Amino acid sequence: MAKSLKLQAQRMGKPTIATDRPIAKILVKTGVFHLDTPFDYQIPESLSDQITIGSRVAITFRSKKVEGFVVDRVSSTNSSAKLQIIERNLGVQFDREFLPLLAAWQSRWGANPLDILRFACPDPVMRAKPIQTQIKLENSNLPKSLLTKHARLYWQLPPLVDEATAAAELIKARLHHGRVLAIFPEERLLKRIEKLLIESEIFPAILSSDMGKSERYSNFLASIGDAELTMGTRQAAMSPGKYVTTIVWREDSEHHYEMHSPGWNSRDVSLIRSATQNSSLIFAGYVPSVEVERLIETGYATIVASAGKVKAFAVNAGMNEILPSPIFKRVKTALKNGPVLFLVPTKGYGQAISCDKCRNIAKCKCGGKLTKLSKISPPSCTLCGNVYSHWRCSYCSHEIIRVLGRGIDRIYEEIGKAFPQVKIFTSTAERELSRRVLSNSIVLATPGMAANQFFKLTVILDGHNNFRDIRSDERYFNTLFRYGALAETEIDIVGNESGPEVSALIQWSSISLVRRLNRERREVGLPPFFRSVVISAKAGTERIISGFQSAIESGRLPSSIQLHNNSSDITMFAPLADMQKLTDFIYEFQKRRSMNGKELIKYRVDPYTLG
Repeated sequence: MAKSLKLQAQRMGKPTIATDRPIAKILVKTGVFHLDTPFDYQIPESLSDQITIGSRVAITFRSKKVEGFVVDRVSSTNSSAKLQIIERNLGVQFDREFLPLLAAWQSRWGANPLDILRFACPDPVMRAKPIQTQIKLENSNLPKSLLTKHARLYWQLPPLVDEATAAAELIKARLHHGRVLAIFPEERLLKRIEKLLIESEIFPAILSSDMGKSERYSNFLASIGDAELTMGTRQAAMSPGKYVTTIVWREDSEHHYEMHSPGWNSRDVSLIRSATQNSSLIFAGYVPSVEVERLIETGYATIVASAGKVKAFAVNAGMNEILPSPIFKRVKTALKNGPVLFLVPTKGYGQAISCDKCRNIAKCKCGGKLTKLSKISPPSCTLCGNVYSHWRCSYCSHEIIRVLGRGIDRIYEEIGKAFPQVKIFTSTAERELSRRVLSNSIVLATPGMAANQFFKLTVILDGHNNFRDIRSDERYFNTLFRYGALAETEIDIVGNESGPEVSALIQWSSISLVRRLNRERREVGLPPFFRSVVISAKAGTERIISGFQSAIESGRLPSSIQLHNNSSDITMFAPLADMQKLTDFIYEFQKRRSMNGKELIKYRVDPYTLG
C-alpha cells in the first residue's frame, strides 16, 4: 500500500517553542497604517538564542509572508488567538536603547513607527558582511570649544578654508571622545571628505542612497557594529547606532529635508537624538538656519565664531544691467591674477518682484513674497495665494513693478560679450564643472555647483534674493558667505548696496543677518516661532479643511491653529506649545482614514519651504 504524501511542515513536525520568554512582540510590516501596535508571535527554540530586541524577522501575517521588527520579548501573552511562530531571523538591526529614540521621532512627526524604521533600517542582504573600518587618532588645532567632551554648538566656518578639509579636521577631533555620526547635504561633498579621511588612515562606514543594496547593507552592519565613524547623507541621520557626537554639516541646506511623508529633517532628528541619548551635537556651516539661531538666542546652543574678515563691495543693479561698471573694472583687474567666479541665480520667470522705484522686495501682509506667474498676471502671494490686482509699493506707493530673476544661459551670452578674450565655463546641476580652472578664466555657476577651488574674485549677481519662498533670504545669506569664503581678494555683490550684508561679510558674522530675520518672523508669526504642516491631498481638499476647522471649533484642536488653503495644498500653523496636539491629531486622523479604507493624506511636518 502506497504511503500518503506529507507536506514538509508535517514531516518536520511542530517546532518546539522556546522555554525562556517565548513571546516576541513584533511591529509587523503590513502596509496598513492603523495596524501600528506590536503583535505577539511565538519564538521557536531553534531561534531562541538569536531573537532579541531589534531583530528583523520573517513571519506570516494573515496568510501573507511579511517581515517585522521585534520590540520586546516577554514570558506570556494576553492574546486569546492562536499565535503564529517566527519563521526566520533576518538579523539584528537595533537594540533596546534605540526604542526611546524611535518613539520620540514617531511622536515628533506624527508617524507610524514603521514609517520611521523604513528610513532607519535598510532591507537586509543575507550574505552581506560588515565592512572593515578603522581610525587613527590625531591631535587637533581647532578651537578648544569644539573639542569639549559634551558640546551643543554651531560652528561658523572660517573664510579661505576648504570646506571638506574643515569637516575632516572636525571629525578627527571628535573621534577622541568616541563614536561619531556625520551627516552631509550632498553626495559629492561626502566623497571628498571620505577621500581626505582615508588619506589619514581613517576608514568610515558610509550610508548613502547612491550605494548598491549589498554595499549599503554591509556599511549599515558596520555602523551598528564596531565602526567608530559613520558618515552619510540625509538618511544616515536615523542610523540606529549609538554615537557620542553627531555632526550635521550645513544644516540649513534643503537637501537635509525628506520630501516624503512625514517630511523629517536631519537637524531635528539629530536634536532629538542628542536630547534622548545625552550626546554631543555640532552644527557646522556658513550661516545658521532660523531654527538654529533661535536655539542660540535661547541659550540651548552656543555659537563658535571663526576669526577672519572678507573684503566686500556692493553696488546697486542698474536697469537691465547685469554687470555695473564699478564691478566690471574689478573683474578685469582680478582676471590678470586668477580665475573669477560669478554666482548666477536659478532659472525661472518672475521669481519675485520689487518696486521699480525703491527696489524693496514686495511682500504680502501675511509675510510671504509676491511673484508674477506670467508676464500679464497680477502679483500674487506665494504663501497664502492672495492676488494684488492693483498693487502699490508699501514703502513708497509706486505702482511700477520690477520682475526679478535671470537665467545662466542669457548671462553667459552677455558676460561673453563683455569679456570676449576670456574663457568662460558654466557649472550647473545638469552640467557640473568638476575640474579646477586656471587664471584668466571665468566660471558661471548656480548655487552649490561652483568648482572646488579658491577664486581671485567672487561676484554675486543680482537675483539671488528674488526667489518667492520663505527660505530665500537664508539661501541668499548662505550664498554670500559660502562663496565669499572662496574669494582670495574680494566678494562683489550686485544688488542693494545699502543692505546689511556687506557689513556682516566684512566682520564675518552671519548670525547678525539671521537674527534680524527672526525678529521679523516673530512679529508676523512665522517659523521658527510657529511650526507648520503642509498636507497634499489629491482629492477632497475642501472636506479635509472642513474636518480640521470642525476640530478647532469643537475644541479637539487648539484655537491657535491657523489654516490656509493654497491650490491643492493645505498649510497649517501652530504655536510651538500646541504643535504636538496637531501632530497627534493628524496621526489619529490618518488611522481613521486607514480604518475606513480611505487613501492616506500626504503631509510634511515643518517642511523646508512654504510657498
